[in-house]
Amino acid sequence: MIGLLNIKRTVNVVREVRNFFFILTKIQKNKSSQKWKDFKLRVDWVGRIYTIISLSEEDMGEQEEVKRFKVLEKMKYVNEYLTSLDLQEVIIPNIQEIKGTRSYLVLYVPYFSNLSYIWMGLNVFLPAGLIYEFFIK
Repeated sequence: MIGLLNIKRTVNVVREVRNFFFILTKIQKNKSSQKWKDFKLRVDWVGRIYTIISLSEEDMGEQEEVKRFKVLEKMKYVNEYLTSLDLQEVIIPNIQEIKGTRSYLVLYVPYFSNLSYIWMGLNVFLPAGLIYEFFIK
């Protein structure tokens, strides 16, 4: 079933939006804390948490899998901190190598499995446009 008829998916989307606002609230409460600063965590304008993890010069000669493992090792303490903020179930890490450097960008992004541009188009923008066109205009 598409659109508004799919109640279960709509409920899940509402839950994901609520989780997104939960993440934003946790960020606002904790971004000035000392631990946040110690881990050099930052936030972009869409609510993604990110940090840069640099490897030592000796690690750069290793295979890609070994370098990724070392990045995961360094992420352990950041992950424990974010778990202490109850964010472990609503964000997922995304690791990207920064080309030409010894660093990796670690993005913690909100987890959305049901919310999509198609869902928003069919369930938010289309009805809003129809209401505007037929009732307000």
